[in-house]
Parts: sequence; structure tokens; C-alpha cells
Amino acid sequence: DFLPDPQLPDSLKLTTITTDGTFLYFANIWFYARELTDGMSMIYKVGTGNNGTVEGQFYGPLSTFRDTVLHSIVCHSDGNLYAAIGKAYKLVRINTANEEIDTITVPVGILNNDNATITDGPQFLTSDGTYIYNIAKRDSLGNHKYTLRTFDPSNWSLAKADMNLFGTSYDDGFTGFFVHGERIYTSEYYNNYMRRHRLNDGFFEEEWLVSEPMPANFKHYFA
Repeated sequence: DFLPDPQLPDSLKLTTITTDGTFLYFANIWFYARELTDGMSMIYKVGTGNNGTVEGQFYGPLSTFRDTVLHSIVCHSDGNLYAAIGKAYKLVRINTANEEIDTITVPVGILNNDNATITDGPQFLTSDGTYIYNIAKRDSLGNHKYTLRTFDPSNWSLAKADMNLFGTSYDDGFTGFFVHGERIYTSEYYNNYMRRHRLNDGFFEEEWLVSEPMPANFKHYFA
């Protein structure tokens, strides 16, 4: 276990997390960072205990990144961490080995989480090691429907057509999602629910409480 270092005011909320198996990387998304700083955050890393790291040890910032995180960071199997900065066609790319940083173009655009359009705004990303996924919690008409976009990060083209997930979305309670195997999981923090859909066709399979009752020291994370 570890707690954010109080010397790092932009990290105290710890609101977006990703890992490459060696380090746990965390940053503070714009919504919470604006309460502490100018809305920008660095990305910090903590050892997982794997590949020569010490579990729970703080290893300082990753690269020189300091920008608006809107709303996710994600590690991929190509050795890079990608940070969503709220730009419709841009992501920040950081090589986790040498910490080189640049900005890449996503020609087809990144879905705005609020309306599934290619416009500047909050963006949620995750990776299963093969593809990078992008989700929106509402469609372009304002309906509470998840839209899933799938990127091939070798050239940032669409790996498949956008897909709507069955059922309604968590909307304002939405806190993040991940893909494992042939399933996609979405979570919400108001009541601590998680939902599972099939990845091939978006079919809804199950919803459950992650923990009940919610533990007293429960912390909400975006990831």
C-alpha cells in the first residue's frame, strides 16, 4: 500500500492509474487537479515489485510531462504510455523505457466521453495489449448509451467499426472501463457497480456490486 506524497500537490487525488506490470503510474485528472493547481498534473510512478522494482516504492515523475489529463492515461504493449489531454486528434506519447515524450496524431479522432463526437473534451482510454479502446458514455443525441471505438495503435486507424453497447450507460457515475479477454467492463462510483458486456457484439451479460457494504476507507479512482 502507498499514499500520495503530500509534497506532490497535483497528485493528492490520485484519479487516473495505469500499469505496464513494472510500475504503477498515476496522475490527477483536470477536474480534480484544478482544485489544487492550475489544472495540470505530472505523471508519477511507484514500483510493483516486478522486474527489479521495490513494491510500493515511489520512483518520482515519469518524464517531463506536465499537462492537462482529460481524463485518462494508459500503458500499451508497444512500451508507451499515452495520455489523453482532451484534444480531438492528439495524444501525448511517453516511452516508459527512455522517457522520451512527443505528441501523436490520431487521424480518425478520439471520442468525446460526453457525446461520442470527435470534439475536444474528456476522453477515456484503455488497452488489452493488442488494441487501445476509447469509450463514450453518451451518444451524439445525448442518450445514455455507451459507444466503443477500437484503435490499432500501430497506425492509429480503426481496428473495427464503432460499436454501441447494449443497455444504458452509468452516465454521471461512470468512472472508467477495462477490457479483459473477450469482455469489456464498465464501472461507476455512486453505488460501486460494475457491468460486463461481450466485446464482439456489445451484448450485456451481467452487473454486480463490487463491494457491499462499501469499506470505510474506500477511495474512488478513475482509470
